[in-house]
Amino acid sequence: TVAQDAQPSIERGKDLATRLCRNCHLLDGATTQAVPVGTPTFRSMATAPNQTRERVVSALMQPHVPMPDVQLSRTEIDDIIAYISSPDSTRPSILPPLLPPAGAPKPAFPSKS
Repeated sequence: TVAQDAQPSIERGKDLATRLCRNCHLLDGATTQAVPVGTPTFRSMATAPNQTRERVVSALMQPHVPMPDVQLSRTEIDDIIAYISSPDSTRPSILPPLLPPAGAPKPAFPSKS
């Protein structure tokens, strides 16, 4: 189990994305399987105009149809955001990062109650 105060991990985020997101989203632009038409790629999500960390968190915490509710922890969400924000997901490096700077306080999350 990863401690809640652990730094976000691109590697863990890529593993989660591969296991949980790959059936619908193109992760790195290369795939051998079909994905649903109109589903955004990770690159398009990272490069969307006015994209923010908060928008990604909201989409992951309160998924919309047809996205399933996979009940991610805060750490898992941070890891997926780290992966989406990384050059590993083919995101151009000129865009602002979705993660807060190291040492910054973590944002408050709404409760799932």
